Amino acid sequence: MIGTAEKQYAIFQVEKLLASGLVAKAEESIRRALSGAPNDAGLFRKLGDLCRQQGKLQDAAQAYQCWKDLDPGNTMASYLSSWARMEKPFPDCPDERGYYPAPVVAKDDFLPPEFKDEIFHLATEESGKFENSPMSWGSGESKNKEVRLDQRRSRESRLSPGLKQRFLDAVSTELRTFRDILGIPEYPVREYKDMLVRHGDGDFLVEHRDDYHSPHWLSLVYFFAAPERDFTGGETILFDSDRECATFNSSSFSLFPFIDN
Repeated sequence: MIGTAEKQYAIFQVEKLLASGLVAKAEESIRRALSGAPNDAGLFRKLGDLCRQQGKLQDAAQAYQCWKDLDPGNTMASYLSSWARMEKPFPDCPDERGYYPAPVVAKDDFLPPEFKDEIFHLATEESGKFENSPMSWGSGESKNKEVRLDQRRSRESRLSPGLKQRFLDAVSTELRTFRDILGIPEYPVREYKDMLVRHGDGDFLVEHRDDYHSPHWLSLVYFFAAPERDFTGGETILFDSDRECATFNSSSFSLFPFIDN
């Protein structure tokens, strides 16, 4: 067993490793601490957070479940345990103020292979149709757009009406399932906004918060990539947010690695 001083030192070591970007090493340090303190709820919470930041959601779910079992009255433990498993129905967000991940669903094999290949061909072979992606802010008539290569570097295009309709058909097929899991009531879809974004070597989008006053109920990100690739990057990162003050915490996040689907 480890004492309070040893636990504090272990946490200090973890924070030191995180400051250097060594998340995997930080996870190893927490697991070593847990071997000497297997009933420490706080260490399991930290382990879950570290796994979540590496895209290891199954490991995160196990750690959060241990936290929940050790502290059954903790609403945040209950929320994160269900969040990592993407259980249905999705639990209410904790009442306590603070930063935590927004409800999300990850879906594999979303599009038929032939349709995926068709859109992938458009993104890779018809790059001349793409223009620099702008940054945008404001809403309605006051909405502004401007290309800012210091904040966003990518190229984008719209789907043709035919491709857009086929994509919407695929979305509509899954929409009820998404709503049920996320706890969103059924509502009429008045508008779909689509954008096909192409990222090349060195492209990026700075961390940002989407329009807080947006009427969007649901955002969907679909990642296309060749089955064989020799690049790194492209993961989707969602930062934990505080809804009351519409801010996010850039040091607390969930990583979703892309897969071939």
